[in-house]
Amino acid sequence: MNSRVDVTVHPSPWTPFRHTAFSVIWTATVVANIGSWMYAAAAAWLMTTLDSSPVMVSLVQVASTVPVFLFAIGSKVDLTWLRDRIIELPRANLFIADDVGLGKTIEIPRDTARSKKGVLAEG
Repeated sequence: MNSRVDVTVHPSPWTPFRHTAFSVIWTATVVANIGSWMYAAAAAWLMTTLDSSPVMVSLVQVASTVPVFLFAIGSKVDLTWLRDRIIELPRANLFIADDVGLGKTIEIPRDTARSKKGVLAEG
């Protein structure tokens, strides 16, 4: 008779810190975030000493976060059309070389870049 005992292991939330790379990156992120918070507080404090207008104080925060916001929007732009053009460049170059007489045209399947295994798809 074969009996099995199911044991459920509950990993500790501290388990990732056993890896040196994770610990170093996590610590660097925490230090960088604390530095950003210090900068934001100091910039607002300085602006209140220069001009006590609430609009000017808030514009300091806007000026420091707008670049991050714009880069975040730009990262969502769909550039598949550019990728497809770049993928087609070698194919076009092969046909041009054949027209000039520099070599034999090699047939490259259209879905080469999208094949699942990363190898040339069969024509």
